[in-house]
Amino acid sequence: MDSPVCKGIGRVRKQVEEGQGFTLSMRHSGMHLPVEAWCLLEAGEKTGRIGESMIEVGEFLQAAAARKRELVGQLWYPAVVLLAGILVMGIILFWVVPQMREICESMGEGARLPWITEYIGRVYGVLFGGLILATAILSTGWVICRQAGRKSVAWAHLQERVRMRVPLVGRLHFMRRESRILRQLGTLLQGGVTMPDALSMIKETSPDMWEKHQLTDFRKRLLMGDGFSKCLSAFALISFSSEALLATGNEAGRLDTFSRKLADALDRQCAWTFQHLIRLLEPVTIFGLALAIGGLVLAYILPMIDMLERLA
Repeated sequence: MDSPVCKGIGRVRKQVEEGQGFTLSMRHSGMHLPVEAWCLLEAGEKTGRIGESMIEVGEFLQAAAARKRELVGQLWYPAVVLLAGILVMGIILFWVVPQMREICESMGEGARLPWITEYIGRVYGVLFGGLILATAILSTGWVICRQAGRKSVAWAHLQERVRMRVPLVGRLHFMRRESRILRQLGTLLQGGVTMPDALSMIKETSPDMWEKHQLTDFRKRLLMGDGFSKCLSAFALISFSSEALLATGNEAGRLDTFSRKLADALDRQCAWTFQHLIRLLEPVTIFGLALAIGGLVLAYILPMIDMLERLA
């Protein structure tokens, strides 16, 4: 029996022999690749550099797999700490604190329990329930906004504004998108495609309407005679720090090389930022668990201190 990989390759070969494009045939074969990989394949096919593009896609996928392994290696310790903290919280909340209440009630002190001991279960139930509800609402709203952003420029713009307001995450998304666009642009220009045609090709592979709108506006300004630097300054998908380098590359006639090198630099910066973001999770997790467990311990200790004071 043929393996799924062999069947997929056979379908791609059959569709290519029928005259269909290579990248489109790979999409129809059921192959799942990131957006960046599909964009590189599209750019390589349209410039006649499909072989080099496939090598780049392979390197990109290897780097992504390495980042995934590194992410799993960095997340296991915070995950273990979080599970241990939840277990300790469960023991204190559902076993230790109720026992303290029973002891106080047996000694006739049930009506004089501290409020944190009396209502600790309700407080934590409201907090965790509200957290789960807020997460569900935000996730549902984000999915709806994302789906609408693929059909409407206004919704895509709203999605962009919300995403950019999220610390670090919004910056990471911006850098990854900028790197993808610059890599596509460099690949197309290196293959001999003109700038307006390259922008049109990048637009065809863009995932949302806001990005398509910005690329269309950039191309329109360029065709109307505005200078490259002026068009670049009005282009919302490129950061201010990259504008000077791209303008220099355009003046030197090496925009393709500058775009690809800048994309490599952005990828390295993304990896560095992502690593520091993951490292930040550990102290944040420990701090949150310390506050949560500290409240439960306080609910257990306060009645005990009160009883010792009365006995003294």
